[in-house]
Amino acid sequence: MTTTPRCPMVMVGVDGSPASDHAIDWAMREAVLRGAELRLLRALPAEDVMAVTFTAPVIPGRADAVLLRARRRAQGLGTAVAITHEMVLDTAGRALVERSLDADLLVVGSRGSRRGFARAVLGSNAIYVAAHSHCPVVIVPAVRDGDAPTAGAVTPGAQPVVVVGYDGSPEACVATGVAADEAALRGATLRVVQAWLTEVVDGSVVTTPDSGGWSRLRDRQGARLSRHLAPIIERHPTLTIERRIVWGSARDVIHDEAGDAVLVVVGNRGRGRVGRAVLGSVSARVLHDATRPVMLVHEAATASPSPNARGATPALR
Repeated sequence: MTTTPRCPMVMVGVDGSPASDHAIDWAMREAVLRGAELRLLRALPAEDVMAVTFTAPVIPGRADAVLLRARRRAQGLGTAVAITHEMVLDTAGRALVERSLDADLLVVGSRGSRRGFARAVLGSNAIYVAAHSHCPVVIVPAVRDGDAPTAGAVTPGAQPVVVVGYDGSPEACVATGVAADEAALRGATLRVVQAWLTEVVDGSVVTTPDSGGWSRLRDRQGARLSRHLAPIIERHPTLTIERRIVWGSARDVIHDEAGDAVLVVVGNRGRGRVGRAVLGSVSARVLHDATRPVMLVHEAATASPSPNARGATPALR
């Protein structure tokens, strides 16, 4: 008996805010890249339902005005992508995490309206979603007043760049593999950024570039990175890879190196008993300071790029 392969799905949270609209636009482009379905998800907490039912009934599974407007926006982008929508009566965080079981990529805007997905990004729900999602999460940064909506856009004639932070941890190794797939999908350069502040080399503490032991430290870190990149290069032989070993804090270095990126990829490192339920400090800071779309990847949750990407092979979920 043969089975039909499941169509990949890009899911985006909507709430009617400008940031939500920006996330829809970005998610639609991702759905096109991946040959995926676009799912629009609208969540209404109980207190919001009580407020709106005086003027219009709210029925789970039915679309309200916000969701219908979001669907029209997605359809207006003029691409041949299957678009579905869903409304659930729940908090934004719980709804996103629960539905992420069915998604290959979850997209949310960095700011919302006061309710619904409003609290989801860079607030308590954002931390919850980014830490608990069952698939990779992309946070699309807000467009500030006076800015052009260019987050993740490429300057005409410039080579797109995907940036990933690497520190040798299992989470960073997974993130680097996902970033390579994302770069191949976009025909982009992969920029692997390795930051350091203090290291010990042959019993000596190295704290600044060009100090004693710096060249040995650079060679040691470069060799470790080369070993990790070897299978990625074998999988993507035509992928251009830039290696940056930079002195400084990881969050500052990633931010500085990501100024021209179409996407920044970071591994999500949980700590203590709750493990993946807590964002690592670097991931949280990169999210907070982001001016480019940021993808957070758990060790067991990887995105599925289009099998038609140059040199790309779909990652197993």
